[in-house]
Formats: sequence, structure tokens, C-alpha cells
Amino acid sequence: MKNDANIVPFANQSKHPSAALEKLPAVLASVHDKASTLLKSYIQELFASADDALFEMADRATSNSEQNTLFEAMRDLRQKHQNIERSFLQHLVDSFAALNQHHISQPPSLETPSFESLSLVQNDVLEESVAIDSMVAKVKRRDELALQQLTARFNHIVSRKLSEEGNPLNANLLSANFIKSCNSINLPINIKLIILKLFEKHVINQLDSLYQTINTLLIDADILPSLKLAHPVRKKHPV
Repeated sequence: MKNDANIVPFANQSKHPSAALEKLPAVLASVHDKASTLLKSYIQELFASADDALFEMADRATSNSEQNTLFEAMRDLRQKHQNIERSFLQHLVDSFAALNQHHISQPPSLETPSFESLSLVQNDVLEESVAIDSMVAKVKRRDELALQQLTARFNHIVSRKLSEEGNPLNANLLSANFIKSCNSINLPINIKLIILKLFEKHVINQLDSLYQTINTLLIDADILPSLKLAHPVRKKHPV
């Protein structure tokens, strides 16, 4: 099968993230492994749900053009969701691997878009940003204490000062990395926002459980065990 030029190649990446994480303390590598396992399951639930949601929307479409757009999005997600999942999890590896680094430089952009394309991109990015800000605000209200405790425990282990915004498991970073991972598919903004809504439902809304799981793992490893856990895990609520 011909490779899509937009698909991120993974052939040169380690199949086992342990190589990238080998400089981390063993307990943080274990934290990564647990978080990665949970997030992978959440992402898989997201894509299963996305397929059903887009099919239902296509079934209700009022025009052939709208229906074709939805079916094309379904086909792209079916073909490339594993690449999106791998890319998302690789971002997680990179975030954890950077915990003992004092400075991470960002590669410069190599493309200079035209004014017209830049305007379109800015509009889409603005809509994505609004959606992410809304998700993150909910998590901050609900899980701020748990994230503070998690960050405090990370800081007890790593060599550099870590802010909550720089925590690899912070909702804003996870959301931004998911958007980056989805950029291998040229989805219309309305469909991308649907995927983001599903990301909120299947990933962001699970962070309270993930934070408690990771905090408990660190407590069991005797990392600041006197810090109190946040609220008990709540039942999922439909979005």
C-alpha cells in the first residue's frame, strides 16, 4: 500500500520508549508506563466513538456533499488513527524524557504560509484554542489539587523545577499534543471540533482518575506520602 506523505513515519523511532526514558529515575519511568497505558486505552475509546458519531452524522446529512465529507473523514480516521495514537504517545515519551533537561528548544518553522492561508489557519487555530481552553478550565476547577500534588511529587524526584503547566500530564499539554498528532489528517474544522469534543469526553474527563492512580503509585513508592490525595474518583458523567 502506498504511504501517505502526511503520515508521520515511525520506523526510526524506538518501539520501546524505555530507551528515551532511561535517564529518568525508575519511579518516573513507571509513572510514564502507567500513564501511557491508561491514555492509550482512552484514545482507543475515542476513535471507536468517533467512527460511530461520524456515521450517525453522515446518516443524518442533508446533502451529498456533507455526507461525502463525513465519510471521507471516517475513512481517514480509520486509516490513520493508529498513527495519531502513536504520535500522541510519542509526545508523552518526549515530555517525560525532558523532565531532567533544563532547556528544551523548539525547532523553527520551515514554512512561510501565504497571507490568505495564514488567515484560514489562524481562524481554525482560534477555534481549536477556544475548545481547548474550555476543556482545560473544567479540569482546573475539578482537579487542581490533584495536579498540584502530582507536580509536587514530580519536583521531589526530578532535577529541574517543574510547573503545573509543564507537567507532562497537564490537560493543556495533552490537548495540544493531541491536536498536533491529528494534523496528519486534513480534517475540516467542524469535524476536528467534534473529535476534540470526544477527546474531552474520553480523555480529559478521565484525568481525575488518572491523577489519583499516578499519585497513589508515587505514594506507594514513598514519594511525599504525607500529601493528601484529592477527592475520590468520581463516576463518569456524560458530556
